[in-house]
Amino acid sequence: AVRAARAGALFRKGAARRTWEAGRVIPAAGRAAAARGEKAWCEAERGETPAAQCWCSYDGLGGPLCDQPHEAFCLNQCSGRGICSRTGGFCRCDEGFFGVDCSLTVERGGVVLHPNHAARRARGGGPSPRLFVYDLPEHTSLILQYRAGRNVCTPRAFTFSNTTDWNGGYAYTVDVALHEALLRSPHRVASPDDADFFYIPTYLSCAILPVYDYTGPADYQRGFPMRPVTAMRMLSDAVDRVRALGPHWDRSAGRDHIVLLSHDEGGCWAPRGVAANAIILSHWGRMDAQPHSSSPARLRGGGGGGAAATLALDVNPVILRLTRDSMAELLTSCAIGYGATKAGYLSGSQIRSLAGVVFNVFLPAMLLTSVASTVAEQQAGAALAVMPIAAWAQVAVGASVASVSLALLRLPRRSSAGRGVSVLSSFGNAGVLPLLFVSSLFRGAAQEATRRRATSLVAMFLLGWSPLFWTLGYALLTGHAALSPAAAAAPAEPATSV
Repeated sequence: AVRAARAGALFRKGAARRTWEAGRVIPAAGRAAAARGEKAWCEAERGETPAAQCWCSYDGLGGPLCDQPHEAFCLNQCSGRGICSRTGGFCRCDEGFFGVDCSLTVERGGVVLHPNHAARRARGGGPSPRLFVYDLPEHTSLILQYRAGRNVCTPRAFTFSNTTDWNGGYAYTVDVALHEALLRSPHRVASPDDADFFYIPTYLSCAILPVYDYTGPADYQRGFPMRPVTAMRMLSDAVDRVRALGPHWDRSAGRDHIVLLSHDEGGCWAPRGVAANAIILSHWGRMDAQPHSSSPARLRGGGGGGAAATLALDVNPVILRLTRDSMAELLTSCAIGYGATKAGYLSGSQIRSLAGVVFNVFLPAMLLTSVASTVAEQQAGAALAVMPIAAWAQVAVGASVASVSLALLRLPRRSSAGRGVSVLSSFGNAGVLPLLFVSSLFRGAAQEATRRRATSLVAMFLLGWSPLFWTLGYALLTGHAALSPAAAAAPAEPATSV
């Protein structure tokens, strides 16, 4: 009856993720096997070999009927000061000891590591940096008790003969491996007041893959959402627990706290408070010399002669969203201006006056103050001086592209269309729109310094770009050699539409 109940639980776990089809977890012996005297798995008695044997899923149990106990995995095997539960993952600590691995005790009224811990054996109380590991059983050892099999989540397990079986080929065991190593590290301290850094252990990879469908009741698991959402909620719950335990997270806004995000998405789904300040460890990401934060998607298609063509797309969804917001702001402003003009609220002269105030007063004042504050704070350095040169280089490269484009399109350089192509290719977009993108990318008080620095760099770029645009650009666009006082006083020609 016990084996049948255990097998039924195993079937429910397998069926929850559609790992096994119905009737395959506990196969019947069949008529032919029954005629030979063979028994099904649930029917066999101890010492008998069943006709069909189930895989012994649970840690700590082995043998033909999965009912013979052996050593199960616990963190540091309870530091020799407790008993590992029968199916692993949870330590029942000896009297006077506590913690997920029974490594903590109380001496002289204070919490300390057990006497044989590496940190207490080290001279001077352990080397620097000093690390405090939060004790979060609901996010660590409890998760281990719900894992689907003994060979998942943990870096090692025990065979039926109690020999160590290293799980070296499974990358997602790093959550448990790092936690176990830090718990016994000589850098560990028992009091958070003595720590330089703080580690928040959460078995996110274990919860994502083998435990996803049956982690048990928890605040972070509501409605069985997508697995990254469950893990994100689990990490947010752990941070809330850490903040409730003491002031150390709030004291630094999490800047000295370390989290491990080891699954495929890396740190992409980290909660906002963690992603903003905490130290994130991740083995997932770009390995380039200059990596980008987005992940590349590669589209492969057949080319002529069977050659494969590869197109690499490296698009950051955050940048796409901010680009969308910036364009929405620009289009909204244009729509409001157009609507006000059509309704008669604004005349042409009023629009020109407003534009003159913005471009001749507000914009120069904003650019000047941004440059001045950046120079005063010494944030940009030599980059400010380089930006005008970069503007000249852009114009030179753009002019070369314009020459090639005119040749390909067979457009005369002095025609209206040819002048438009020359100006657009040479000068591109270096007006107000980059400032809109800067404003959208770096919003909020936390990024105010970054926004000022970016704005000042744009301002210095415009310092080199504007003289060229209003001389060379004007000449290209209108066909005049320069905008002389006489030309400025002359009647205006029909404007070229660009």
